Amino acid sequence: MKIWNRQLGDRVSNLIYQYLPAFRWRNFRLFFGGQLLSMSGTFMTQQLTIPWLVYELTQSAWLLGIAGFVQFLPTLLVIPFSGVLSDRWSRRDLLMLVQILGISVSLTLTILTFTNWITFPILLVLSVLNGFLKGLDMPVRHTIVTETVDDRADWSNAIALNSV
Repeated sequence: MKIWNRQLGDRVSNLIYQYLPAFRWRNFRLFFGGQLLSMSGTFMTQQLTIPWLVYELTQSAWLLGIAGFVQFLPTLLVIPFSGVLSDRWSRRDLLMLVQILGISVSLTLTILTFTNWITFPILLVLSVLNGFLKGLDMPVRHTIVTETVDDRADWSNAIALNSV
């Protein structure tokens, strides 16, 4: 039984590595798995929870649009500077800092929502903070991919998987 399982596992691994060669690299697999979890949480906070709460509190499509605008404006303003930061500082440390701050924003949102202290102005502040963190996060995530894959021939696959 063990031999059969090992043979099946080896076949599946070889098939995956044939079509997705970036997964041959352990660091990329760890990064990709962590990113999958992190981006799922970020998506739920930024794209689902905050807009839903804004509309639930205000019943205004116009204020919902304002909240979306203030969420993406910091991203637009910060991205050029975060590219410079990711070149000058440790990308790993910068990414960890952004993740810790992102968890803090999500935790704050959760606590304020469950205690019924959440208001529209607080949601705007949290949206701005999320936008700022997203602006710091995106260039660092895109540049760290090449550090997790040692073979330059696999970079295009790693970059494509990271974009997905």
